[in-house]
Amino acid sequence: MRIDLNAGGAVPNNQLEKSTAAHANPAAAEPDEARISSSDSSVSALAAGALNAPETRTHKVEALRAQIRAGTYLVSPSQIAGSVLEHIRAH
Repeated sequence: MRIDLNAGGAVPNNQLEKSTAAHANPAAAEPDEARISSSDSSVSALAAGALNAPETRTHKVEALRAQIRAGTYLVSPSQIAGSVLEHIRAH
């Protein structure tokens, strides 16, 4: 049995000439358009806010530093092992 992968995909000769002409001369093809909607401006505002936000959460970092200095910061060995394995898998 033979399977024709091109069945139904034939292009008539007149369409083939138009398609070939558009690829040969991109200026002859229809121009692309870009439209900006109001949602684009809100996305831009959100992106700008994210880029201007501090990269670290300083209040959390300071709280952890205080716990470490006081000797009250405790991490279970299984948490450490899990983090090490996750770091190895990621790299």
